[in-house]
Amino acid sequence: MGRTFRSARLRCSAAWSRSGWSLYAKPLLSVTIALLIRFKRPGLLRKQKVRSLAFSRENRQFSYTSCRARAAIHYTLQELAGDGHCGYPESGVLGRTTNLIQVEEQIVEQAILSALKDRSVVRELVDGEPWLYLASLHRAEVGLAQSVRRLKQSPHPLPRIDVEKAIGWAEQRLGIELAAGQQEAIRQACEHKRLVITGGPGVGKTTLVRSILEIFSTKQMKCVLAAPTGRATKRLAETTQRSAKTVHRLLEFDPTTGEFKRNQQRPLTGDLFVMDETSMVDVVLGHQFLRAVPTESCVILVGDVDQLPSVGPGSVLADLIASGTVPVVRLTEIFRQASQSQIVTAGYAINNGRMPNLTVPEGLTEFYFVECDEPEAIQDMLVRLVKERIPARFKFDPKSDIQVLTPMNRSLLDARNLNQVMQAAMNPGDNGPEIQRFGWTFRIGDRVIQTETTMTGTCSMANSAWSKQ
Repeated sequence: MGRTFRSARLRCSAAWSRSGWSLYAKPLLSVTIALLIRFKRPGLLRKQKVRSLAFSRENRQFSYTSCRARAAIHYTLQELAGDGHCGYPESGVLGRTTNLIQVEEQIVEQAILSALKDRSVVRELVDGEPWLYLASLHRAEVGLAQSVRRLKQSPHPLPRIDVEKAIGWAEQRLGIELAAGQQEAIRQACEHKRLVITGGPGVGKTTLVRSILEIFSTKQMKCVLAAPTGRATKRLAETTQRSAKTVHRLLEFDPTTGEFKRNQQRPLTGDLFVMDETSMVDVVLGHQFLRAVPTESCVILVGDVDQLPSVGPGSVLADLIASGTVPVVRLTEIFRQASQSQIVTAGYAINNGRMPNLTVPEGLTEFYFVECDEPEAIQDMLVRLVKERIPARFKFDPKSDIQVLTPMNRSLLDARNLNQVMQAAMNPGDNGPEIQRFGWTFRIGDRVIQTETTMTGTCSMANSAWSKQ
């Protein structure tokens, strides 16, 4: 939500955020000052005019530059947050901001002091070096750490049981044989209130979670399952045959206020909370989830620490593991079915610093390496693979069964450009109807990806999706 307030000589734009009002001001001719006073309800402002003040041209210019430097500091920290950083060394923020707006370093230093004074920015020493944080991200990081510490304070909710007998009972009930690492994870889950379970694909994380849920449920423990995305939630529900919710729905996110209704004052109810795909969770969502977990409950965080980090700032799963404050079980044994997948074995080889086997085996397989040197050649090869070779070999529908992924950004091989290339090859339109929206051209038969949604499930934004980044 944003509102613009105009006075006779000074234009101020104010935008609401969790950390307060960010003020961007540009003086025009003379000087009438508008004071913006925030009330408890967002959006209610009172404007007062302070009359009979006059400044010289030099003072007006300094005021403008200071305000601009202040806004640039927040912009720099927001850009760094977009790159995954909760905080950043102050010297780096100073240099980036100075280069951004091309002013003297002293002006930016004064703007930093001003931002620290009104607490929209927080300074903290990290290994003896001052770092700067946006106040909202600093609160989330500190709050997450406090929640992790708080959850250790009360006894484990699970009654005392014979864990070895429980492991055998779970194996018999599910018709499985648990590996040594999975059995150790069950022991840890029955002993510790906080546990991280990590491992790559095919190591039995899902089977382990099912076993833990069976043991806890038998003792009348209420188990709550959650995941950060809708797809991960659906898969979690299918594999465990239990109800699961997205974190936002579990915490009762209110899109009208941008707040979660569940928090430490109004906590969730449950004895065991299992969060799957935790590598996708950023510091803000992690904080909101853990603060809503009751102190007497236990939490199991499951995820692959070697996956790409969350889109938002922070790396919750990796940092919890690195901190050494939470018990961690690493599953490493690849089970027979997964070990037959060349994608899985190639991924583990790369994680271990080895070159994967790139030779083409006899018969059909799911992993192929095609070498091309130039971006243009890669584009041409992708079109041939999607349009001709893969459909001919695997009998796939090129429009519905094949998805192109790219790690590139701002190049001939980025998602936007490849989407245009694939659209021209797969759905040229042939002079049919088309529309332009959000910088894209849409045609009948195009593949799209939903990028935003309302809480009722309706789509509010979409992009072309022949390829994804």
